[in-house]
Amino acid sequence: MVPADSIIIESSQNFQVGEEVDKEFVECNKSYEVDPFLFADSHVLVGTAKVVVVCVGNSDTCSRREPDELNLTESSDLQKKLKVLANNFTFIGIWSALIILGASIIMLSIQKGVNSELDWKQFVSRLMDAITLTVILIIVAIPEGLPMVITVSLAFCVKLMV
Repeated sequence: MVPADSIIIESSQNFQVGEEVDKEFVECNKSYEVDPFLFADSHVLVGTAKVVVVCVGNSDTCSRREPDELNLTESSDLQKKLKVLANNFTFIGIWSALIILGASIIMLSIQKGVNSELDWKQFVSRLMDAITLTVILIIVAIPEGLPMVITVSLAFCVKLMV
């Protein structure tokens, strides 16, 4: 299959090109001395040729085929992997926050039992601080901005490659 639109410079004597029609290859009867253009997705049936590439890509081709439709309904592989990664971060973050809350409550209870100078007002204040810390950790653990960060970093890398 010819990968890009091109112009034939040289070809062998037996050079033949075909197009796919109903899953069968039909030979194109045309002279390359008169019409030297070779379109993308044509099939070389016999022979070889030396060509100059003119157009590359689906949007730039001169062939009469329709470009592929962009399917926005299903997720790409990158989006699926990012979703799994975000779910893992969320799961680990929530469990870590709950473990920290449990450890804080246990330490606070031990302090209240050992230290008689710790009154209920200070106990409730420290308990609210521990709960606030847990809520903050859970909010931070949910990576809503992860797709945006990945997109910006990929765009920056593409800019560097260009």
